[in-house]
Amino acid sequence: MSIKGVTQTMYVRKEEASIITLLGNTKIVVYNNLKHIDYMYAIKSESGYIDFVDNNNRTTRFEFNTKANDLILKTINLIHKKRPELTMNEKHAGDLRFYERWWFMIVTMFFCCGPIGLFLMWYKKKSTLDFRILLTIIIIAIWGSGTYAVYLTMNNTNAALDAYHDTLNGANIKEQDIPLQSESLNKTESNDIYKASTYKIGNDMPAGEYVLIADDTDIKYFQISNDSTGLSNSIITNGVFQTNSIVTVDNGQYFNFTGCYAVPISEDTTLDTTKEGMFKVGKHLDPGEYQLWASNESDVAYYAIHKDSSHNSESIKTNGIIEGRTYVTVEKGEYLELTGCYIME
Repeated sequence: MSIKGVTQTMYVRKEEASIITLLGNTKIVVYNNLKHIDYMYAIKSESGYIDFVDNNNRTTRFEFNTKANDLILKTINLIHKKRPELTMNEKHAGDLRFYERWWFMIVTMFFCCGPIGLFLMWYKKKSTLDFRILLTIIIIAIWGSGTYAVYLTMNNTNAALDAYHDTLNGANIKEQDIPLQSESLNKTESNDIYKASTYKIGNDMPAGEYVLIADDTDIKYFQISNDSTGLSNSIITNGVFQTNSIVTVDNGQYFNFTGCYAVPISEDTTLDTTKEGMFKVGKHLDPGEYQLWASNESDVAYYAIHKDSSHNSESIKTNGIIEGRTYVTVEKGEYLELTGCYIME
């Protein structure tokens, strides 16, 4: 069973669960090594979580939204059947104080006092460690760039005043050429290639299906949201990848991606099918049977066959963890996603 979280994906099996993090790392949770479990179901204004605490008091957290509540309940029941003596502590979102809630921290970080919001996020251990690190970097960058922008504005204002005084004093000022800005800061020279940024679908970018192609940065991440609040419960789906992915976006959605660029799938995109990635059958791969091999460079080898490129858990036709090798059969119109494994030619 696979569960799509806010920034992670968890694969639940009878003896253990594996969690693929925002940065693409894999964490294994062995049920027999657990000391206790703390969990809270998600509500519309607050994401839920499940904390796996092992015998060494190390905690592995998986965070999720309301769509995953039913699957989390099944996971709790499965582990309870395996370990009936294991302590499971259920928390309730309604018991959280206002300063413990995500909306208060987000408002504080972005619009009021960044350090206070960051302190609360780390002190209350909101979300996962990877997400806290990423959000901290973003907040520091935003506040730092804002401070620098104020500094530049003051310098430009002083320069304008000096020029005005020179004009009043009869100084000869030569007209300077002002470079024209490009009409679009986010597109490359080709109108069909979109650089890493956030786009409102229907305004900045047409609705449709896109191939995300990784660049040389460490983090390749995408996120589709139903609004621009930045809250975790507005996230429709997200994911991390190493080489490429394929996504479908609809009008009114917000499409954010980093460490990659987007190309409409209708373009003649050449993908390397000998490496891990996501491929559309009938365009990048022929229908038929394929032999998949686990890569020696990855801790976990995972594959999934999708019915579409929405990246919702309902779109997964089948999936699995590969040990050594396995065989899969794909049909035209399906999508083959490979992580830590590759197609043997």
